[in-house]
Amino acid sequence: DSQPATYVAPPKKKSKKNRVLRRMREFSSQRLAQQHGEAIAAHIRGMSDVAVEKLSQVAKAAPTAPQVYSSLGMVYESMLAEIEKEINDREEGIDLRDKSFVALVRRELELARKTYGSYHVASLLCKRDFVLWERSGDAAIKVTR
Repeated sequence: DSQPATYVAPPKKKSKKNRVLRRMREFSSQRLAQQHGEAIAAHIRGMSDVAVEKLSQVAKAAPTAPQVYSSLGMVYESMLAEIEKEINDREEGIDLRDKSFVALVRRELELARKTYGSYHVASLLCKRDFVLWERSGDAAIKVTR
């Protein structure tokens, strides 16, 4: 007895409109979603301070949007990588009396804390996203070094 082949419909493609709506669902307005996009664009252009400022404004207006905190963590993480590179370049002649070196180490710790805090809030808001939890844990390790 051969059974008739059952037809399986191809999966529906998600429209661009649905993706945009899904991305914006935590934002109270399209303007906030636009500001979030502008902040990411600023970060890509290397203007991390502008990105942090814009993302902080969006976070105040939409405190339950996990993507804002995830983006903040990403920006802080890239700023932290720049500081770590600068510290590693100086490691041959470390002098703890050098105030500029001490300031760099303090900035590194500050950015590590902000990275951890941002990813941790994002992971709490989006509990099922294990990547956020992993990033939060990696950032926590950097804070304790």
